[in-house]
This record gives sequence, structure tokens and C-alpha cells, in this order.
Amino acid sequence: RRLDSGGTNTGWRSLNVEQLGHLGLNRGLRSTSTFFFNHEFQVHLDAADVEVVESIAPSVPAVFVSGRTIGVQFHPEKSHEAGLQLLKNFLTWDGTCS
Repeated sequence: RRLDSGGTNTGWRSLNVEQLGHLGLNRGLRSTSTFFFNHEFQVHLDAADVEVVESIAPSVPAVFVSGRTIGVQFHPEKSHEAGLQLLKNFLTWDGTCS
């Protein structure tokens, strides 16, 4: 669906990377790490088995984890060092909670 604001979410946003800790996906990321967002739509999930990490200001769903599947609402490939680190974390993730 379109963003609730009706506009575009473009810019550098922080995530609550601590929420990724139990999955081991926050390795090498700082609480001040930022990621590049550029979208007009957001995912709306009702599934109880999907974990969601939201961006900070504006608060939109940013990372989705369901079983061994991960999705992101932002562009890790355009997010410099933090994005590259997150991609490395995805590649080495064993699909379990630590």
C-alpha cells in the first residue's frame, strides 16, 4: 500500500539494530548506522510469525524476518558501509535465533 503519509520516504534513516541482535544480524552495525530509503509504498503484514524492525523517524516497517526469509524496505546496496555489513550478515546468517 502507499505510505500512510501519501508522500515519498526518501533519505537516510536509522534502524533499531538491537532488534536484529537475537538473529545475529546486527554484527558490525552501530546504533547510529543509517540506511538509504527511497519508496512510496510500505508492506502491511498481519502474519503473527513475521518479525518487523522499523525505521526511526519516520517509523515504517524496514526489515522483515519470517523463518529463513529476510526482506528489507530500504536499499542496502546504496547504504555504504552499513549496508555492505548488513548484506554480509545476511550471507553468513544460519537462519536461526542466537
